[in-house]
Amino acid sequence: MEKELKLDPTTYQYDEVWDVIQDVKQKQKETKKTDVKVLGAGRRIRKGLRLGLVPFSGRFLGDSGHRLEGAFAVAFGPNGFLVLQVPTLRFPNPPALVPGSAFDLAGLAQDRGRALGFIAATLFFARVDFFWVVFILVAPIRGVLGFRRFLGRLGQVDSALSFPGGFGPVGVGGGFTDGGAGEFFGQLGGDRDVPGVAGLYDYGPPGSSLQANIIAEWRRHFIVEDHMLELDTTIITPASVFETSGHVARFADWMVKDEVTGDVLRADHLVKNVLQARLAANLEARGLAADKDKEDEKTKKKRKVKTAAVQLPDEAVKEYESILARLDNYSGPELGQLCKTHDIRNPDTGNQVGEPQQFNLMFASSIGPTGQHPGFLRPETAQGHFLNFSRLLEFNNGRVPFASAQIGKSFRNEISPRAGLLRVREFTMGEIEHYVDPESKGHVRFPDIRYIVLPLLDRSVQLSGSVQVTQMSIGEAVDRGMVANETLGYFLARIYLFLLKIGIDPRRLRFRQHMANEMAHYATDCWDAEIENSSGWIECVGCADRAAYDLSVHSARTGHPLVVRQALKEPIVTEREVPEFNKKVLGKTLGRDAGLVQRVVGEMSQEELVRLKGELSQGSTTIPADEKQIVLTPELLTIERRTFKQSIREFTPNVIEPSFGFGRILYSLLEHSFWCREQDVERGVLSLPPLVAPTKVLIVPLSAKEEFDPLIEEVSTKLRRGGIFSRVDDSNTSIGKRYARNDELGTPFGVTLDFASLQNRTMTLRERDTTDQLIGSIDDVIAVVTDLVQGALTWEDACTRLQVYDGVQAVE
Repeated sequence: MEKELKLDPTTYQYDEVWDVIQDVKQKQKETKKTDVKVLGAGRRIRKGLRLGLVPFSGRFLGDSGHRLEGAFAVAFGPNGFLVLQVPTLRFPNPPALVPGSAFDLAGLAQDRGRALGFIAATLFFARVDFFWVVFILVAPIRGVLGFRRFLGRLGQVDSALSFPGGFGPVGVGGGFTDGGAGEFFGQLGGDRDVPGVAGLYDYGPPGSSLQANIIAEWRRHFIVEDHMLELDTTIITPASVFETSGHVARFADWMVKDEVTGDVLRADHLVKNVLQARLAANLEARGLAADKDKEDEKTKKKRKVKTAAVQLPDEAVKEYESILARLDNYSGPELGQLCKTHDIRNPDTGNQVGEPQQFNLMFASSIGPTGQHPGFLRPETAQGHFLNFSRLLEFNNGRVPFASAQIGKSFRNEISPRAGLLRVREFTMGEIEHYVDPESKGHVRFPDIRYIVLPLLDRSVQLSGSVQVTQMSIGEAVDRGMVANETLGYFLARIYLFLLKIGIDPRRLRFRQHMANEMAHYATDCWDAEIENSSGWIECVGCADRAAYDLSVHSARTGHPLVVRQALKEPIVTEREVPEFNKKVLGKTLGRDAGLVQRVVGEMSQEELVRLKGELSQGSTTIPADEKQIVLTPELLTIERRTFKQSIREFTPNVIEPSFGFGRILYSLLEHSFWCREQDVERGVLSLPPLVAPTKVLIVPLSAKEEFDPLIEEVSTKLRRGGIFSRVDDSNTSIGKRYARNDELGTPFGVTLDFASLQNRTMTLRERDTTDQLIGSIDDVIAVVTDLVQGALTWEDACTRLQVYDGVQAVE
């Protein structure tokens, strides 16, 4: 069977393509192959699906069907088909998608896949009127609520969906490879044909709005409420700044290389993935694991895609669990020893790995046309705060405590960014630097949050090999010394309140204390707010007491004192021994050693000066200086006791630093917010709080008649003037479908304009999660929905202000 097609690269010809599809289906029917490999990916589609090839400006060979230029894989389901790009092939000018009817998602991937399929189909592309390009909100998801197996089948294809502008065909085939799925969500160059170029993502309108709303609340919650000083510092930073801060020498992760292929893996992630996969296989062998079919693609990959279950001895299970609990406390050489002791290999190849080596995570650059001034893209925003400390202190009238805050892009050249938005090379972060007197780390607002109970995992529990969380009030944690001081405790509580406010599930949130090997040598205490998602417990916020390290090193490098001068209420009177040299005689007597002697004596403690004074009173004495014994006499040096009056105290402030990764928070929020309706599991709901939802109100006109246009414009204008972001859905689908797809987008409220609205100026208000509807006058409904969005009103309160809608239009 041989068939040739020539299609325009920007259009499709449905009939011709369908003929090829029928040929493929007939060929598969003849060979009775119902479980075949996806070409170029090495993964198997579930039974019940069939695979064929559709060529573009190429050739379809039914008997061979491999490695065709412009080939697409076509997966056939009970009610339609999906087009999967073969990941090993490239398109310089990609054609449009082949249209197909929607899959029977229940037959495609059962409950988990079905639920994610609906949210993906609506949240990310054509069905929310963003059909001119595929946008990402988060991706590649690899498992919202454990839906990883379904990633390769996210692309429910709507007819007439195409991607102009060279964006490229949807990479749905990425469900079967590491990289292709990234193209579906907007990953830049994230497939295996471009090694190492991954971890770069674009946000479309829904994603941008969601992140902007999270950041806006962060600004209100921290900057406004705590009177912080906001900064916007440069991204490109001279190398000398990071040399001083220690980033050039120490900002690194441990990596290992596959000894055969040279593939690079992050050492701690390799140990974690392999040991977790072995523990999962052990549970399966003991009959304690969940349904084998529900094991996700990511876990299979960690187990080298092996299905054999191996039972481990109880001692090995305990040892693996203990290693995982203490994993962050291992050094690079210790990780290497773990790989040798437990025969940990590259899961993709089965090859041994070499000794761990440090890899600096900063992106190097140069400043100026000659390239003589090296620089880096900042890996964090913190150094911009410290360089501006003197100006900030002056702006705050020379007083501490105070805090500076900054939101901006940072860059880290991650070794293997394979976890979607959880590990990327460019990301948005928010950082706070709170400057405090080292002798008084209390916080004036600590009593306000003292009794807030936090889920705490302290270092002593981790070192014992456990991950048991303790529920404890932050006040008790500070009193016990578990949390170092009130200011650190205050920010831990404030972080907790912020995360709950934007919609993070408190049952999947914990604060983990850093162990000794994780923490910088200068830090006093450090805690991470970790959020559980389908990839495990992920650090989303770090909160550290950095002591005075940063300001001290920058001050030493520049010679500019980064200190606070504080007027004392009562002067401090002290007495101390003061050395005085007769420099004229000293120079003549000691020559070149005169300066050396002055330095050595000047560095002596008060006890040493008292002893030296006593020896001089007896005549001459000797002091060691650079392996010399130098004789001193009273003619050269005298030591007198003097009284000093100090009215100004000078000190270098300590820094408490909360640091937020907004991409990780956004990803986790989507997982925590997604669910399916019990009465119809194919209807997904994204229960984003109104505070952060991209669209607050959906306006749904019941008819497309022109007489509705003035009313639509009136409602839309009034909502905009009230600061409420709304969207009109006047598509020709049923009102139920319009509401359903916006439920998947997270839109919390919807208002419906029907024929009664024209006659009586009434409007219904629908709540997303309950689907309950109320009715009232247009102005009353707008007032209620405005209060709901702004948090001044609950839905229960709204039910007392508006009438329950009985579903009948009051028209004559």
